[in-house]
Amino acid sequence: MKPPSLEAPAPAPPQPGNTIPFVKAAGTTEVKPTVPERAPKTSYDVDIYHVKDGDTYESISQEWYNSKKYATALRSYNQSQSLQGGRYVNVPPKYVLERQFPTATGGTNGTRATPPIDGANWSAPATKPPAGTSGRGVYVVPRGGRTLQQIAYETMGDFQRWREISARNDHIPNTNQPLAEGTELKLPPDAKLP
Repeated sequence: MKPPSLEAPAPAPPQPGNTIPFVKAAGTTEVKPTVPERAPKTSYDVDIYHVKDGDTYESISQEWYNSKKYATALRSYNQSQSLQGGRYVNVPPKYVLERQFPTATGGTNGTRATPPIDGANWSAPATKPPAGTSGRGVYVVPRGGRTLQQIAYETMGDFQRWREISARNDHIPNTNQPLAEGTELKLPPDAKLP
């Protein structure tokens, strides 16, 4: 039989709207916030906003998303937790709110395939140029998205030239994730648009 552990179990991670617990080791004066030992269960980063007196979901939405239209979705995301000083609110990326709460954010179906690259709200252009072009010698990511490697192969015949595309497009992160439909990219001079 295994003797019982003398270590205290790891505390549960704080929930939205709750205060963050702190711990102090015996014999020290150092106080540290309790940090969950398990990795987050999301595929995206969630910012934590510490609530100040007078904050509302509308003011937080305006501050983080430059629009009050995400306030209802932000409230739902945080399970309608009350906003009191000393508490915090989880602030996910806009595309997460649009996907999880499409009617609250003014969307229709919430089925965006990938997050927007720079936080912009990508929508279909008023008139669609041919797939893969914008009519100005700029590559436009077609429906379904493409990775930089796929675009390099499609336009230059070489997967390895993706870094050249990345270097010409500072707004695109170096990532293996597909770029959102409608993203415009400058290509090297020898690239051929589809």
